[in-house]
Amino acid sequence: MFKPTHTPNNAYRQDYPALSLPQISVIIPVYNGAEYLPAAVASIWEQNYAPLDVIIVDDGSTDATAQVVASLACDPRRAALRYVYQANRGPSAARNRGIRLAQADFVTFLDADDYWLPATLHRHLRYLLAHPAVQGVQGMTHPFRTLAAAPNYPDPADANIPATPPVEWAPITWSPKLDSGLYRRTVFARVGLLNENLRYSEDLDWILRAREQGVTITQLPEVAIAYRRHAHNSTNDLARTERAKFAAIQASLQRRKRTAKPTT
Repeated sequence: MFKPTHTPNNAYRQDYPALSLPQISVIIPVYNGAEYLPAAVASIWEQNYAPLDVIIVDDGSTDATAQVVASLACDPRRAALRYVYQANRGPSAARNRGIRLAQADFVTFLDADDYWLPATLHRHLRYLLAHPAVQGVQGMTHPFRTLAAAPNYPDPADANIPATPPVEWAPITWSPKLDSGLYRRTVFARVGLLNENLRYSEDLDWILRAREQGVTITQLPEVAIAYRRHAHNSTNDLARTERAKFAAIQASLQRRKRTAKPTT
């Protein structure tokens, strides 16, 4: 586990010394993610946050994902963890299954091959509690890779991603990744669930739909998510990823055009 410098978790509890923190549902969609899932779950426990409702949605994995989840049951915090299996239907369907199962008023996501930096949940919840009109809050994303990960990834920017875990972290980029944020569960009733026809840029599509409906999602400057680059990232197919981004933006513009009030 990386150990970046960070604000201690208890610094966020001091603002609410007598307040019971609300439950947060954490949705982890996973497809053949046995190798990285333990680090993702460990980053949840390292938030030092309770109460949690952790929902692992296995989207038809054929690797050892189920066995890894079973091994996590040895952890004393296992009572907060639920595991559901479904036939492979894609990341949107897996996240939607988790949203439907979520019990908390606040919902977040964590991809099985990523992990949160410490204090992310406390920081995001603190902001939402202080700003009742805001429906979601997101942090920055820090891509990283290990020495063996995606060595032939055809992106010139990849050379700037650290090849070994850095000790010091700085905000790298804003990315429309749902797992960089925390959301009020009611926002999914307002915007709708993720588009299950999309296998790429489903996060971007949902965020654009939220903006079209006037939903306020605030961006904080701190790094929230460590985004793991490896040989099996779906976004390694750059051509398909870029086409999906273009299609999501184009669809948003078309919806805005249809709903725009005519000028007189």
